[in-house]
Amino acid sequence: MIFRMTRESIPVRNRIYRIVATIERGLTSGKKLVGQGLVRETKFEIKDKSGKSGRMYMIRYASGRRRRHQASAPGESHANLTGALRNSVSYRTKGDDIVFGYGVGPIPAPAHARTIEFGGAAGTSSGRGFTVLSQFNQSKRGGRIAPRPSIMNGIRAHNRDTILKLQHSIDKAVKR
Repeated sequence: MIFRMTRESIPVRNRIYRIVATIERGLTSGKKLVGQGLVRETKFEIKDKSGKSGRMYMIRYASGRRRRHQASAPGESHANLTGALRNSVSYRTKGDDIVFGYGVGPIPAPAHARTIEFGGAAGTSSGRGFTVLSQFNQSKRGGRIAPRPSIMNGIRAHNRDTILKLQHSIDKAVKR
């Protein structure tokens, strides 16, 4: 089918361009809402103590203070001990994509992030020419850490909200 531009069709073309630009603005704002929601949900999953079913430890500080720490079981989001890994969760938009994970934003990911997320040998984490020394010594337990996929758990928990937020952002942009 061939379309010819006439004087009467120019306003229609311009209106179509404005509609496309409006939808793109809605998608851009929707991506920001989705990224913020992913970060919020993942940080909640990490900090939530009721969802942890691992071992209970007594943590002793140099000052002599002691407190209980509930560890996470394999497959759960990791337990929050120092907060360094939780604070490094962030997102950024890159073209049409949302880049989300540890160390994506201004706070770098700690050295043990890859080991915690994907599992592996305690003390090191390797993959694709990437080796990291971990701050945790697990030599008593055989040196293997089962994965604690906090990022994937956050994505799963936020999955339904993602579609709703994108749809709401596009609707809001179109109604302006």
